[in-house]
Amino acid sequence: MNQAQTAFLMRTSPRYIWWEPPEEAVALPGRLIARIMDIGLLEDIRELLVLFSTEELVSILRCAEVGQFRNRSWHFWHYYLTDCALGEVPPIPRKRILHA
Repeated sequence: MNQAQTAFLMRTSPRYIWWEPPEEAVALPGRLIARIMDIGLLEDIRELLVLFSTEELVSILRCAEVGQFRNRSWHFWHYYLTDCALGEVPPIPRKRILHA
C-alpha cells in the first residue's frame, strides 16, 4: 500500500473496526476495505474509489470471507466493478455445515 492508502485506512478504521486500534485494523487491509465496501459512508466510498484501483477492489471481492459482505453490497460491488450480467453475480460466501 502507498502512503495515501495507509493514511486513509488509519483515519477511517475507527469508524469500521472500532474494537481494535488503527494499527491493528490496518495490519489486515483487506478486512478493513471489505468493511468499508459493505457499510461505508458515501464520502469514504468516494475516497476508496480514488485511492484503490478496480483490480484491488475486485481482489477484495474474490477473497471475501463469510460474513464480510451483506447481500446488497455484494451485488452492488459486483455490478459496479465487474462485467457481471444481470443475475450472474457469484454466490456470496456462506458457511457450510458438514454432516458426518
